[in-house]
Amino acid sequence: MFLADGLIYLQMQKTGCTHITAVLNDRLGGQERTKHQPLPRPPEGQLVLSSVRDPYDWYVSLWAYGASERGGLHGALTRGRALDALRADLRGAAPHPGRMIHALRAYRARKPTAAKLWRALYADPHDVTLFRRWLTHLLSEEGKRDLVEGYGESPLRHVAGFMTYRFLRLGTPQTVWTTGHGAIRTYADLCAYAERHHAVQDVIKMEALESDLARVLTDLGHPTSAADLLTRKKTNTSKRLDVRAYYDDATRALVADAERWIIERYGY
Repeated sequence: MFLADGLIYLQMQKTGCTHITAVLNDRLGGQERTKHQPLPRPPEGQLVLSSVRDPYDWYVSLWAYGASERGGLHGALTRGRALDALRADLRGAAPHPGRMIHALRAYRARKPTAAKLWRALYADPHDVTLFRRWLTHLLSEEGKRDLVEGYGESPLRHVAGFMTYRFLRLGTPQTVWTTGHGAIRTYADLCAYAERHHAVQDVIKMEALESDLARVLTDLGHPTSAADLLTRKKTNTSKRLDVRAYYDDATRALVADAERWIIERYGY
């Protein structure tokens, strides 16, 4: 989370958030708190900003970054770091006893074969077959249970994919999230919940990063052009092929179903 006068920027994973935070800090000043920290409480007059990305591209980036042996999700899945995932989940929020118990049980019960499978699925960031197997397993009932940040035990896993879960969790005040999202059972429930509780007011789309970021800065009283931002080097990039190469009809349909809310909400 990055805070500046009149602004809260919520850092969604794999949406250029490190780069965006650096630019915001340069232009606005401010301070970064724990990275990827969810909104702790309802905003008090600040603009709540986040960033999004084409979900098809997001999953490829998430996998390719892990295939380069980087990222918290890769670590949690391939080394069984359930307790590390728990600490990340609780950082900046009041500990939830039920979540603590679940993570401890998962840590104790985790089978070495699960971590071995995930390591095999991350073996080569250029192997499109591995990506398809990884994505299919990730969005299966078995694979979902391995995922971090509470997704594996949340009823929301039956309605939305991991990207939508992360984005909703990030932008919903945690005082609301910890007591309410478990009641979501249908896509209609999800839409109604997001409309009522999700506090993000504006987004920077990664596909239009410079122009969207320039617009936000200008609206905040710091006139900037997209051309001014193009010279800055990106960070935390992953090595991979063109995104279209990774998908077949089956995996494309998986993402379309899992990330329906983000696709419809942000025009992907």
